[in-house]
Amino acid sequence: MAMIVSLSVMPNSLATLAAAGPASPQTPFTVLASGSEFRKGLDLACDVFRKAFPNNTDVRLLLKTPTSMTFGLPSDPRFQHVTGFLTADEEVALYASANVYLGMSRGEGFGMMPLQAIVQGTPTIMSSGHGHAMFEQFGISVDTSLVPATEYRLYGEAGDWWLPDVDDAVDKLRFVYDNYTHHVAAAKKNALKAAKTFTWDRSAALLLSHIGPFGAYTGSGTVCHPQPKDVWVVAKVDIHADIGPYRVDIVEHEGRWVPPDVKRVLRDADAITDDSWHDWRQREVTS
Repeated sequence: MAMIVSLSVMPNSLATLAAAGPASPQTPFTVLASGSEFRKGLDLACDVFRKAFPNNTDVRLLLKTPTSMTFGLPSDPRFQHVTGFLTADEEVALYASANVYLGMSRGEGFGMMPLQAIVQGTPTIMSSGHGHAMFEQFGISVDTSLVPATEYRLYGEAGDWWLPDVDDAVDKLRFVYDNYTHHVAAAKKNALKAAKTFTWDRSAALLLSHIGPFGAYTGSGTVCHPQPKDVWVVAKVDIHADIGPYRVDIVEHEGRWVPPDVKRVLRDADAITDDSWHDWRQREVTS
């Protein structure tokens, strides 16, 4: 039987959403929740919303799910559903349409959706513990308690998970609603802090610090990358350029080995042929 000796989480970069700037919410006051299964806590999000706003007509709960299935969620005319896969621009727009994100997950390996909301500047209420512990300082934490995960037995016994306190979440959602200007200002500051923390450089450094002979993090802010194999390109025009640390001089119609990053720059500049790979294969066969 295989045994997990150690487990590390390598957070992704949220640079794209950070570049979108803080959310610009619309009326009515919109609470966004998302997920695809019981563990994600959409049932709890519905309970929190209805207890926080029992009679309000100026609010809505926007539920993002992968399909039109409601997963046994209660019915409420103030609930609106967004289903299917979104493009990057649509995803940015979804977060921008929300006044607050409500993440009531019972357990996460990391928790991309609340972090995406945070980095875009949306006030974010989320369950404390599990994967959220890596970034919950940038949002508003909901108390949780460890309980047996009896409803989650896809692969046998699932141990414990973190059950969010619905009443605590209700209090915090109402507090955001009643003091929204304050929370938007705080969320904007936290978005900038989170965006500086969750970068690709940091993700690469953490990853390389765990993969041994393939690379190592020096601890001084410098990431030592493994050297990628060079790739073959054929010039459409004469190329004489400095690309990063590389000097590239290729005569029109001639080929040259270059690093993959250099190839991407040349391709984006329309300076190499589309069939460079074919040219290399022909060169390999005839050489």
